[in-house]
Amino acid sequence: MAKVTCRETLRKKPLIILFIASLIFIGSAQLFFLLKAGIPLKTMQAVWLKSLIGFSTLLAVYLGACLLFAEEGKNKLYSLLSLPVRRGEIVIGKFIGGAVALLLLLLLMGIVFIAVTGLKQFSSLLIWQAVLLASWEMLLVFSLSLMLSTLATPLLNISLSLFVSLAGNISASLKFLGNQIDNLVVSFLAKIFYYFVPHLHRFDITSNVIAGEEVTFSLIWKDLAYGFYYMALFLTIGIILFSRKEL
Repeated sequence: MAKVTCRETLRKKPLIILFIASLIFIGSAQLFFLLKAGIPLKTMQAVWLKSLIGFSTLLAVYLGACLLFAEEGKNKLYSLLSLPVRRGEIVIGKFIGGAVALLLLLLLMGIVFIAVTGLKQFSSLLIWQAVLLASWEMLLVFSLSLMLSTLATPLLNISLSLFVSLAGNISASLKFLGNQIDNLVVSFLAKIFYYFVPHLHRFDITSNVIAGEEVTFSLIWKDLAYGFYYMALFLTIGIILFSRKEL
């Protein structure tokens, strides 16, 4: 099931269009930096990392929003459910297949970046750590969107996933806002988002790349474990919701 999902994912036209757009943007941005003299190497790396995080998030949100819903529209789920396959296995299979496809697309983005700028851009261990965390964030967002696909239509799912992703990236500021704002309702909502939305800013170490500050492996492992916890949580909730859904 994971293999079929991966193959079908790579054939989705909207996903391919979004991926090509990301390649054009990343390639043109880095080529601009190469043609413009005096641009620091770390600035080029930071722009690429931000582009990688942004486009990988969009790819993950779109794929997760359409994966199960599209299957329902094509009546493929009914044929799957007629087989001796549990609903939980369907969700896990879809996640694994989609995750492999997303990682392949992420790898192609890296190849394009290397082709435009050269391999020396990846000579730093810090860059590899940043790419690892960015891919982990992508899979976390994908698991969130896949979970929401058991409840919402693709459009609503995409809106909610992007909102949660945005809130997760600014969650460091939400607690501060919650303590500073006098409005009780806004303050309460800010604190709710801070404690219940995954802190995606933990996976973005672009500032460390620019400053040249090393990130310890213990911190990397903590962030990976943090992301794995939320992935497991979202998939578990998705399996429960999908198992109770009437089809």
